[in-house]
Amino acid sequence: MPTFLQISYNILLSLKKQIPSTPQKHKTKKLNKVSISNKKLRREIEDSLLKKGLKITYILIKQMR
Repeated sequence: MPTFLQISYNILLSLKKQIPSTPQKHKTKKLNKVSISNKKLRREIEDSLLKKGLKITYILIKQMR
């Protein structure tokens, strides 16, 4: 049975694959803006998932007591 951390890590990996990272070859201003927004978006998703994950683990620990 996979642990919670493994599950959340897999979710993050799948999300990372969904958000395209822009190729570094042709650097234009437009591409740079896109990659910056992708990084922000990825960071926001990771943060929200972490917060939700922490909340879930907190609830689970509380129930186990």
